[in-house]
Amino acid sequence: MNRFIESCVRLVCLPGRHEELLGDLAELRAHPQARRGVRAWLDVVSILFYRCRLRRWGPREWSGVALAAAAVGALIGAAPIAASRPTSYSFSGRDAAGVFTLELRGRQVVSASMDGLPFPVERVVAIGDTVVFRTADPSRTLEITLRPTGAITWQGRDGRVNAQGPPIPLEWARDYFAEAAEASAEDGGALWGVALHGPIMFVDRASRFIAANVPDSAGLLTERNGVWVGTLPSDQNVANTALDWAGRRWSMLVWPVPSNRYARQQLVFHELFHRIQPEIGFPATDAVNDHLDTRDGRVWLRLEWRALAEALVRQDDARRQAVEDALAFRARRLLLFPSARASERALELNEGLAEYTGLVMSGLPMSVVADRAAFELGRREQQEHYARSFAYASGPAYGTLLDQSDSSWRTRLTARSDLGSLLSDVMDVPASHAGAEGRVDRYDGARVIAQEQERAERSAAVQAELRTRFLESPTLSLTPGEEFRYSFDPNAAAPLQGVGTSYDRARITDTWGVLNVLSGGVLFVRPDRYIVEVKVPINNSGDAPPTGGDTWTLELTDGWVLERGATPGSWVVVRARDRP
Repeated sequence: MNRFIESCVRLVCLPGRHEELLGDLAELRAHPQARRGVRAWLDVVSILFYRCRLRRWGPREWSGVALAAAAVGALIGAAPIAASRPTSYSFSGRDAAGVFTLELRGRQVVSASMDGLPFPVERVVAIGDTVVFRTADPSRTLEITLRPTGAITWQGRDGRVNAQGPPIPLEWARDYFAEAAEASAEDGGALWGVALHGPIMFVDRASRFIAANVPDSAGLLTERNGVWVGTLPSDQNVANTALDWAGRRWSMLVWPVPSNRYARQQLVFHELFHRIQPEIGFPATDAVNDHLDTRDGRVWLRLEWRALAEALVRQDDARRQAVEDALAFRARRLLLFPSARASERALELNEGLAEYTGLVMSGLPMSVVADRAAFELGRREQQEHYARSFAYASGPAYGTLLDQSDSSWRTRLTARSDLGSLLSDVMDVPASHAGAEGRVDRYDGARVIAQEQERAERSAAVQAELRTRFLESPTLSLTPGEEFRYSFDPNAAAPLQGVGTSYDRARITDTWGVLNVLSGGVLFVRPDRYIVEVKVPINNSGDAPPTGGDTWTLELTDGWVLERGATPGSWVVVRARDRP
């Protein structure tokens, strides 16, 4: 693609669509039947107008886009057709060793997979007409040949090759560890005043196989090819998290990690922040914000996000105006829910700062970080629940705006800081709810309000169903003890107003054993800061203790038993010696 075409697309269109739009133009350029007549010009104009950056349309803006469309159209129309071979491939195949997929756009690998798992695109190499999947085990290397006619052939892997090697390719793990160490060394502690790099473990969920970058202090891991391997015990949950285990504090990541380098480093450094956050004064907290499941809470959060996204892609007075709007919407929400200020702040300083750290350390050029933060705000606005996940969007947005206003803001950050108030001080912009309603129309607020009204009506039925399932029907109840740990999907958290939070799936461990919720949901009863009870629905009836069937499983340790609860049909887990 000519550099001028790329420049036109990057000037006119929103950053989040660049790659997609350049691909559309490449396809248009490659097909002679698509480059003829008025239809081709209309295609070019529609591509340039799709998700356009421009917010105001005057003679200068129309002229600029028209000139860009004319130049791009001329270049596309004049481009020679190099060969009859297609420029894009998307296919799947099978050989004796398993299945694989490959998607190419031109000579660029878009995605790949092998044996049902994502395959890192940087390990797919194009050599002439051959595409090679470079695997950790040379005997499983796959070669695909793209014929000039468009036909595809491949040199199949030997079906006798046994895939009983480590669930995590140790060569890949070693490379990813080195990648994180190099990025941390380049930072040199500048971001948070301490080195971000430290003990990391990748864990395969099914086998609980560990590949770590350092040995543990208890001697449970063994060295193999420069990586320390072992098995995570069943009393530990497999999750993207930080944990203390075997004498060290680790960042744990569930394998497979993203194949895209930037996405992978963002995830790794998110968890590396969680490992160091107690050290730098931000203790981990699991704050839930139930008010963000209400109509008004969601309306004012979405408007805040839209204003933040505008601020991230604007400069000077336009940015100041958008920041002032965002802070007004934020203040309006907290006026309606004054007790939520502490819980919102806690999650933004926990998950928000972790996600901000991941974005900054992802390896992306700093010139595109603000665009990525703005794109993420728009993507997460579509989520069904915000209570446990909103900070993943707002944290990077506030952090990036603070970086662009005052690079020293992190040195003044404490566990009592509020990111909105800090941005207000740094930019000298008021953070008042006054006039918030008058700013709504700038961000298509009427449509947001209508959408959230419809959702609130649907949510009432969901709340009724949750109350029936967990409060009015038979359940199995467990009380958190001294070794209570749990893992869950923060994007699938549904608050039960006034009671706690339900999750679709979760794994919970404690002194009483392991509860693995596979479907049907689990309720964490939390009247205030602490979880006081865990409840799962009982689907079977009768005198026999419940087993959960396909929805959940319970493995009790010795000395713990099930006995009938106070509610008819319900059961509780108790210590055997505590029984009357």
